[in-house]
Amino acid sequence: MNDENHSTDWPKFGRDVLDSQHIPFAIAGHLAELGLETWTHHLLTFLSRYDGLESRIEHPQDVPLVAVRDLLAQFTMYRQAVVDINRLKQSIAQRISRLAFVYCRVSWVNPSTQEYRYWNPLREKWLDFVDDKMTLNSELRTWSAHRPNPPPMAIECYLMGRAFDPATDPHGHAPEDLEPENDSDNGV
Repeated sequence: MNDENHSTDWPKFGRDVLDSQHIPFAIAGHLAELGLETWTHHLLTFLSRYDGLESRIEHPQDVPLVAVRDLLAQFTMYRQAVVDINRLKQSIAQRISRLAFVYCRVSWVNPSTQEYRYWNPLREKWLDFVDDKMTLNSELRTWSAHRPNPPPMAIECYLMGRAFDPATDPHGHAPEDLEPENDSDNGV
């Protein structure tokens, strides 16, 4: 980008459309462009469950808001004039359920008792999980797993406003099955 876009002078005062503060507006704009403006609240509510997790994510492009904004930008570039809105929404939900941030696992660990408390983003917002520390001695551990948490089908169902039925998951995983003790790369 040129220096004009990052000027701290009038009229932008250092702001840019790629600023992290602008991402929710970009997501809303992309959804409107795709004809999915009625999905904006639901998608942003889903993303709010990950609010704050960016401090634990190594690569900036994997931050939930950034990853979803960039995914929606791709969809807007390749959209067709006439689309089936439900099919488009399902396709976006499928892609979101496989973005890098859903592979992030987090747990509170009490080293003295070896007790663990795992975070499930569909059950609890990140900030609530962080506030609910097990004990004063607990450590917060984060790692990237081989399988998404929760499973892609559960995320898709959540995004589509449907109940998750483990019987319909092609991998046969209920969210409880994906607790880190069942994951070979559990970081603890």
